[in-house]
Amino acid sequence: MLRIEKLGRRFGRNTAVSAVSMDIPKGQMVGIIGPSGSGKSTLLRLVSRLIDPTEGRILHADVDVAQLNGRDLRQWRADCAMMAAQFNLVGQLNATTNVLSGLLAGMPHWRTKARIFTPRERAVALQSLDRVGMAHAARQRVAVLSQAGQKRVAIARALAQKPKVLLADDPVAQLDQTQAADVMAALRAINRQDGVTVICALADPQVAKASCDRIIGMRDGRVVFDGTPDQLGRAQLCDIFGRDAGVTFDDASALTMVNAA
Repeated sequence: MLRIEKLGRRFGRNTAVSAVSMDIPKGQMVGIIGPSGSGKSTLLRLVSRLIDPTEGRILHADVDVAQLNGRDLRQWRADCAMMAAQFNLVGQLNATTNVLSGLLAGMPHWRTKARIFTPRERAVALQSLDRVGMAHAARQRVAVLSQAGQKRVAIARALAQKPKVLLADDPVAQLDQTQAADVMAALRAINRQDGVTVICALADPQVAKASCDRIIGMRDGRVVFDGTPDQLGRAQLCDIFGRDAGVTFDDASALTMVNAA
């Protein structure tokens, strides 16, 4: 269970996340939706401890993640894999080496500094690439891969950490509909097959509806919706994105967001 209690983050006079509370059971796949600036990406960065909260608690297995430091914090960052919107891949390195970089947090300092990997660790990297359909690119430089291929490598890197929680910030940005569906299917497979809790920040609610067990809507740093995909309708979308966001429904079960960041 991941429990977030009255979590907040301010940047000077600006409040990015305000009094957010939620319980996320182990193995749930959650989509966080909202307009640009709603706080969904900041919330993921808080959970991963890439940034520190101004107030509130983040509890996992009854441990307050917000209070961790040193070795315990490094262990949490290994247990909570973060797939950033910019991937944070090194373009001049091959896919295998990029995946291996996901193991650095759990390695002794001397091996981290020298980037020395064991045959077992290399096998884990190759298995992770294979699971996301990228084994063929193991020796290719990441810079020559497509956007979709790079996203799959980023997922493989997170998978190699054997995380308990996987956070993905806008994993389908700049992908067409087919590529986006493939990337979300890869995340869904990790969620289902490995029992990993997956939390995605998504700009498109249709992607969230199609892939996630639960949807959380944020606006102005606050949670304004928390429910199942079936409960996300026109009124709820207007609450999340605003009345002028351009919400239209193609049919009873599908929706399209127009001009919503």
